[in-house]
Amino acid sequence: MKITSEEKDILLKAARQSIGSLFDGKEPEQPDYHKYLLLNEKLGAFVTLTINHQLRGCIGYIIGREPLFNTICSAAIHAAVNDPRFSALKKPELEKIHIEISILSEFVPIKSYDEIIIGKHGLYLDEGGGGLLLPQVATEHKMNREQFLSAICNKSGFYSDFWKERMLKLKVFTAEIFEEEEKGKEIMKIRHQQVAGYFYPAEKDKLQRDISLMLQVAKSEKSFKKIFGIVSPHAGYIYSGKTAAYVYNLLKDKSYKTVIIISPSHAEYFPGISIYDGDAYETPFGIVEIDQIMTDELVKNSKTIFRGIQGHRKEHALEVQIPFLQSVLKDFKIVPIVMGDQSRMFVDELAKRISKVVSDETLVVASSDMSHFYSSEEADRLDSVVEKRIDNFDFENLLKDLDNHQCEACGGGSIAAMMKAASLKSITGSLVINRSDSGDITGDKSEVVGYLSAVIYQD
Repeated sequence: MKITSEEKDILLKAARQSIGSLFDGKEPEQPDYHKYLLLNEKLGAFVTLTINHQLRGCIGYIIGREPLFNTICSAAIHAAVNDPRFSALKKPELEKIHIEISILSEFVPIKSYDEIIIGKHGLYLDEGGGGLLLPQVATEHKMNREQFLSAICNKSGFYSDFWKERMLKLKVFTAEIFEEEEKGKEIMKIRHQQVAGYFYPAEKDKLQRDISLMLQVAKSEKSFKKIFGIVSPHAGYIYSGKTAAYVYNLLKDKSYKTVIIISPSHAEYFPGISIYDGDAYETPFGIVEIDQIMTDELVKNSKTIFRGIQGHRKEHALEVQIPFLQSVLKDFKIVPIVMGDQSRMFVDELAKRISKVVSDETLVVASSDMSHFYSSEEADRLDSVVEKRIDNFDFENLLKDLDNHQCEACGGGSIAAMMKAASLKSITGSLVINRSDSGDITGDKSEVVGYLSAVIYQD
């Protein structure tokens, strides 16, 4: 398939005009199909919309049933308003969207997974719920072949390792991919707030008032000269904010250039540790830039730590820490880390890497809640195990207890990685500052979620 620059411009213009017609009622200009033969061919195609490099919609057609020009117009409209992952595009967003078009080749069945070439092939799984991944998905998310296969399984309704059980009914295809030119200066890639208005207030003034109040009432009698890291819960502020405030209060007189935030992944599993591959995270208080130099050091020559979007799309456990940090610290950058797998090999790798890059100007935040949905009495029993391991600076037995179900912590790997990194720097002071559960707020003690905040410090 050969497409000229003129044909690309026509299709990109048609896609933008089609989306614009949703708001101004004007139909896209109609080119002469006899002059541009490719535009009259019946080809599969997808239209992808992004804002600041963040996906805003992607819909298309596997098989072209009408001229390519019409297919692109239709796909653009559906990507704007009918992608079930997103709300319909609003008029103020029209000028912000960036359009990418993928024209698909024919689909070719494969007999071996070895035939899949990352960066060249897209995947179509012709079984289960059916699923398609464009070629650029693998390269943009830095997937290897195994991760690409797991992703297509998930897309089709199977579990990640389903491809290992038998040869799937897979077809590969290539795509002609082109996009609009960026306007003006390079646009920052920002991970926009996802849980504002849900886990914490979306309005800046209300958020500021709420955090200020929590910091006023949650003051510890303890103080620490050199704090290496903290453990902070990540539920909605109404439930766990006060417990978090106890430990964030300890940072008020401190100064850090970089904050490493380690979070579990609640929404998606992936075999590795993902550092957001953009420029900044956003909250109602504004953006916090990412420390690219430290990120470079963490991912350099690592087989398990990588830059990517995995785990960052909707994850709340990392995001909810940032407004607190913005309230108690000034002029800092972050390294946002999401652990797709918290097993020991990943904990050990992350701890080793962190220990090599941190200094006295670095803070580590481990985001974790404790036990989930037990009675308050049972939650207290389970969470006291975690408290004991932290107070005794015993991350090895904490990992064993988690593996043996003697306790629960959704970010247990985050806590252990932070503590082990501290130990590699000969820092072994640790103390739980506050512990609570959701029943303290709701009054219902029959089924609660446990919360804990702690500090790792230099003796």
